[in-house]
Amino acid sequence: MKINYIPSSVAKEYLENLSKESQLNDVQKEALKHLQKTSKLSSNDALKLKDELMTLGLSEFVSVKIVDILPNNIDELRAVVYPHLSNLDTELGQKILEIVGKYR
Repeated sequence: MKINYIPSSVAKEYLENLSKESQLNDVQKEALKHLQKTSKLSSNDALKLKDELMTLGLSEFVSVKIVDILPNNIDELRAVVYPHLSNLDTELGQKILEIVGKYR
């Protein structure tokens, strides 16, 4: 079974749409509250950013983590991707930060 990772903005949009169609349970309500506080991008921008990061050879999981956190500098980026990308070089890190900066 393949697992698909989605940015928190996409999950937020899904729960918001679900709440219009039916009553959310308590767990869904709490998740939605949390996502409304922490999601930083629109779902469209989050998906575009994820796809752009994946063109650099990043996994879907790592790309989504970067989208959700939107690191500001190389140290924050390294903290987000470790241990999945523990050998992040400065050149790739700068490319990632440049791409993230377009969506900030």
